[in-house]
Amino acid sequence: MVFQKQIINKKNGAIIVIIIFVLSQFLSVDLFIIKGFVFSLQKVLAIVFFPFAMVCFGRNGIKIQKNIIVFSILFFLTFAMAYICRFNLTTNLLLTFVTTGMYALTAVLLLSAFMAYSKSFDFLGKVWITIAIIVALLTFGQFLGIFPDLHNIQPQQYVVDGKSYFRGAGTLQGPNYMAVLFLAAMGFVLGLKKLKLKLILLIILTLGVFSTVSRMGLLGLFCIICISPFYLNLDGKNIIYRFRFVFVIILAVILSAVFPTGMSEILFSRITSTEEVFTVAMESPDDMEAADVIDTLKSLSAGGGFRFLMIKQAMTGIMDNKWIGIGGYNSSSYIEASLGLRYVLHNTYLEFLLAGGLFGLLFLAYFFSITIKSVLINHAHRGAVLLQILIFCLVSLFLSFDTDFYIWSIFIYAVWLIESHRDYLPNSKTQIYDS
Repeated sequence: MVFQKQIINKKNGAIIVIIIFVLSQFLSVDLFIIKGFVFSLQKVLAIVFFPFAMVCFGRNGIKIQKNIIVFSILFFLTFAMAYICRFNLTTNLLLTFVTTGMYALTAVLLLSAFMAYSKSFDFLGKVWITIAIIVALLTFGQFLGIFPDLHNIQPQQYVVDGKSYFRGAGTLQGPNYMAVLFLAAMGFVLGLKKLKLKLILLIILTLGVFSTVSRMGLLGLFCIICISPFYLNLDGKNIIYRFRFVFVIILAVILSAVFPTGMSEILFSRITSTEEVFTVAMESPDDMEAADVIDTLKSLSAGGGFRFLMIKQAMTGIMDNKWIGIGGYNSSSYIEASLGLRYVLHNTYLEFLLAGGLFGLLFLAYFFSITIKSVLINHAHRGAVLLQILIFCLVSLFLSFDTDFYIWSIFIYAVWLIESHRDYLPNSKTQIYDS
């Protein structure tokens, strides 16, 4: 019995949930597909370990909170209402049901982990940073051509002074999504207190972002530099301390960009190509023939110019389906039917609005109402959570996270701040932390 209590307790349940959650963000291994539903390695890990975590939490340790219920319902309606109203019993409707249930369960367990163990958020940040550091070094090796790309046989190649470099993707299929995880890790480095070797950690993570050759990653780094003084001000630090941290981040960026031969030239070429493709894309006439559109997209795709035309088409789709949308998992098909090429929108907000129309708008409004409410609370982790929220809001302008758990995790961070603060109000009889 003593041994059983040492193993089956809330702290161990929290640790299991957090480790599986973080691993699932860094893994991208599809095992098999059944009727459109992808069974990945991360899903299998959750199926195996989450039941044991639920046993560790016990009946009273699992927190089914009303905000999660509302969030789940709005998510389901956003993706499913178009199918329900049009009596279209497609596999996408079944996929929406399964995804909503799976994400809702994960959200409940993640919140339960935060509420059960007082150091859960710090532990999550440290696990995230540890894995991100390892993957950042792998990504840098991929950039130099030392390590192979784990998913793409022929990764995007750059040649500088006769030497070849490759766009690193780390452990994921997309370099941009890998850059997001590195930015989130930087947010944890800045947000967690009593974390040593911050300069070294920031240099390695910045190197990882640069190795993805992601323009969104560069913009994210710039924004982190800009918001760091504000974040540190939330923690009541003096002005010298705040600007010392800004100097540390800038130094990390400079060292990471200058040290690897060829990296600064590649990054500069990526930045300068953006202005050119923006000009060409915005000057494309509205009455272009389909073949001309395809040719234009192909000519601009290397610089990301096709995104401007996709956004324009998505806005048209949103206005044409403003009440119930076109349904979840349909944006790629819609873009392909309209423009002749199959791509995701690369914008989370437009994805939800196009999928659910009015219901997508309600979903986003509820998400922002909870996140804004959370950062207005005086909480020890407010600054750290705020950084994660701001990073998500930025990268969502350039990537699609509508079918990803990322937006759910940010929501849970916010709900945790609200709930933990509420249970520690004066005269509260509830003890939420059990270490």
